[in-house]
Amino acid sequence: MKNMMKNKKGITLISLVVTIIILLILAGISIGMLSGDNSILKQAGNAKSQTDIAEEKEILQTASLAAMGKSKYGDITKEKLDSELNKYPEIESTEQTDKGIVVTFKSNRAYLVNSDGDVSSYSDITIGNLVVKDGNTILAENCKSVQLGKALTISFDASIANGQITSITPNIAYTTAGEKSKTFTIVGKTSEGKEITKEYIVNLKGYYSIPEIQVGDFVQYDVEYQDMLNTSLNYSTTNGWRLLNGTKNDDGTYSNVELISTGVPAMLNYTALNSSTRINNDWWQTTNSELNSFRNLLTNNGTISYGFYTDNNNDYYALQASAGMYNNFGNIVFRYGTDSGNNYNQGYYNNIKKENSIYNSL
Repeated sequence: MKNMMKNKKGITLISLVVTIIILLILAGISIGMLSGDNSILKQAGNAKSQTDIAEEKEILQTASLAAMGKSKYGDITKEKLDSELNKYPEIESTEQTDKGIVVTFKSNRAYLVNSDGDVSSYSDITIGNLVVKDGNTILAENCKSVQLGKALTISFDASIANGQITSITPNIAYTTAGEKSKTFTIVGKTSEGKEITKEYIVNLKGYYSIPEIQVGDFVQYDVEYQDMLNTSLNYSTTNGWRLLNGTKNDDGTYSNVELISTGVPAMLNYTALNSSTRINNDWWQTTNSELNSFRNLLTNNGTISYGFYTDNNNDYYALQASAGMYNNFGNIVFRYGTDSGNNYNQGYYNNIKKENSIYNSL
C-alpha cells in the first residue's frame, strides 16, 4: 500500500513539472507573438497609425478641394484653407512656407499642402534650447556684456518628429573664434527614410558689447597716407582718421560713415593769377585795399613783417592767393591733381597706401 502511494505521488509531481514547462513554452510563444517588430501588438499599432494618417490626409484633401472651389483662380491660400480647417478640432496649427502650407495635427503629425492641393507628409528639423556661454557662464540673449571678438561656446538641441538627426556641422558644442554669427548645417532622416537638411544661423551680435564711437574718435581705417609734414606712411592716432559723422544701427554697427583726416595728406596748388588758361582766377585778391587788409591780419596790424615772393612784375602771388582763399574759400572749386584737363585748382598727395598697393600723385 505504501509503495503504491509513493508511486502515485511521484507520477503527480512529474506531471506537474511537465505541465509547468509546457505552460512556460506557450507563454514565451505568446509573448513573442505580442511583442517585437512583427508582433501582433506592433502590427495592430501600425495599422491604427496608418488608419489615422489616412483619415488626416482625407481631412486635408477635403478641405483643400473646398478652398480651391472658393478661389477665383482655383488656387489655395492659407486664409481659405484655414477657413475650411476650422471645422476640424483635430487641427493644431497651420503655417505658410515657401514650399506650401504646413498643417500640423494634434497627433503631432504634419502635412504639406501645395498650391495645387496635393497633400504629402511633412517633417522639419526643430531647433531649441540655444545656449551661448562665455567660459562656464551662460549668457542671456542680447546681454551685450562680452568684449567684442571674445570666443564663445554655442550649443543647442535639434530633432525631427518620429525621425533622427544624422549630423551637425560643425560639431556642437562649438567654440567660436570671436565671429559675430555662425552657420550650422543639420542633416536628418524622417520616419520614411527621407533625408532633409536645414541651415541654422546663430547671431552673436547681441552678446557682444560694441563700443560707442563719438565724433572725433580715432578710427583704424585701412588707408594709410604720407603726411606732407611726415615722410612715413601711417595712420596713427595722432595724424590718422577720425569719425566725422555716422549712423549707429540697432545691432551696434555703423552705416553712412564719413571719416576725416587729422593729418595733412595733400598739398594744394592754387592756380596762378597770370595764367589765362586757369579757372577761378577771379577769386584772387588783386586790389591794394584787400591785400593790405589781409596783410594786416597776418602781421598783427603790421607789427610783424612777413616777406612774400614777387616775380619780375612785382605781383604778390602768395599774398594774392592767400587773401583770395581766406575770403572766398567756400566758393572756390578744387579738383584732385590729375584733373589737369579742366585746369581747376588742384591738390597733390605724396603717397597713399591701400592694402598692399601704394599710389603716388601721378
